[in-house]
Amino acid sequence: MGSIRNENHDLSSIEHDYISIYECNPAHVFDHQFPLQSRMIRDEDLSSRITDAYQGNSSDRLIKHKIVKASVCIVFIMCAVCCSITTAVLLTQMKQHYPKKYDGSVGDEFILAFFNIGGMSANALYITSMHHGKCIINSQNIHSSIFVSPNTTSIYRFDNSQYLTESKSRKGVYILCNTKVSITAYSKINSKRAAFLLLPLQMLGKEYVVPSYMSTSDTYGHSSMFAVVAVHSDTLVNINIRSSSKRNVNFDNKGYLNESKIFINMTYLDTIEISEYKGDLSGTYINSSKPVAVISGHTCVFMRNSYCGRLMEMIIASKDFSKRFIIPKLERPKGAKLRAYAYVKTDIVCTYLNKSNISFSLHPTDFLELDYENLTTVRATENIYIQLYKRLFGGASMTTVPGINQYLAFYMFFVPYGYQYNYLSIIIRSDGIKGIRINNKDIETLQNRTFVLIGIQYTTFVYRIFSGRHTAEQIQNIPFGLFVFAENHSVNFGYLAGMSMLSFNGTG
Repeated sequence: MGSIRNENHDLSSIEHDYISIYECNPAHVFDHQFPLQSRMIRDEDLSSRITDAYQGNSSDRLIKHKIVKASVCIVFIMCAVCCSITTAVLLTQMKQHYPKKYDGSVGDEFILAFFNIGGMSANALYITSMHHGKCIINSQNIHSSIFVSPNTTSIYRFDNSQYLTESKSRKGVYILCNTKVSITAYSKINSKRAAFLLLPLQMLGKEYVVPSYMSTSDTYGHSSMFAVVAVHSDTLVNINIRSSSKRNVNFDNKGYLNESKIFINMTYLDTIEISEYKGDLSGTYINSSKPVAVISGHTCVFMRNSYCGRLMEMIIASKDFSKRFIIPKLERPKGAKLRAYAYVKTDIVCTYLNKSNISFSLHPTDFLELDYENLTTVRATENIYIQLYKRLFGGASMTTVPGINQYLAFYMFFVPYGYQYNYLSIIIRSDGIKGIRINNKDIETLQNRTFVLIGIQYTTFVYRIFSGRHTAEQIQNIPFGLFVFAENHSVNFGYLAGMSMLSFNGTG
């Protein structure tokens, strides 16, 4: 994906931040691989914007801009030459850890936003890398940076200025790194937590089907919601509202009913947040003229349990939906649900442990809710999207289930501190189990569940793990699915450790 655009009033500060990272330091020699400043400045309509903003002085300003850019390039080239030998060695190491076919959710450019829930809330990014480097974090109110390194996870904490409002605002956050990283977003409101995998820019798309959930409690008032973040200027976003209730869907101090259409013109880092009080926005369809990011969830959903859980997930675009899924093993599965979301009309076959099959049909933007118990595989005639909703005494969580063609052979991830139970759920071809390494060590599997999908035997199992930074790989390069779950008395959440893109692995 090409570079994303910056508004004129932010350009000077962003230029300053990005020029400063060109340090001729062996620990950061990967800077030459990712020419950050030139990527951020490169914009086909930059000159026209400057002309509009500074009439009468556009030529002088453009000349100065080109001189600054050329000077930076000269300094950068000199640094790259000085560090070329070290770079060659480190590049060789990086290739060993990033098989070209399976690195979809590892990237160097990301964009996101956080819901505005109120209360004592806190948001953070957990950034994991295999190499030394630096990430720049920019928004309307933030111009910051953080260093990343192997063997540690860097944590960046946000202040409350980044929370969304139920109207169009500029609350998007852009992250640019000079080395490949994996990022997990972590959001806390009072005692409720949510965590989700950030998708890099190359995984974003133009069409989405929103997943959410309906709370089982009528006593407490909480909302289904989603947010859209613009990656480019001049992005037209069309939203077809799907509402489960007769209540109003709220946006920009207006109420919208089921089947309403909302049209919005957005620019770089613009955000919108749409919510439905005591409702469920699942099945809402979003399409846009340029790629956008979509974060969906629920402020606090009850799933017939004592505590509500906060749901947040950065959802995949319809271009990365898939047809064949294996349901991950859960350590405590009671009450768990799955939802299958359709983009086009499709037929679905669900297979259970007793090898029985049940068939369903879905129309475009419809969804189907399934009980988790004894469900092993889901197959569809057209691409679909599956979300896992896990409930425990400590609340609920929402996690994307990737298709079997979206697994990776290598993951780096972080398990948060402060939880009584932390475990991984792993899905892999049965002949690849012995090749799995967690932190370069063999593992023992627990609660194995084995079955056949399209003639291939798969196994899913759980593995207890400590908090902190981890890597997981299959030494024969056999891809596998990996989920991270954390639980204690009052909190329950999970997230996908990574996934590949169908357009990159040749199966789309």
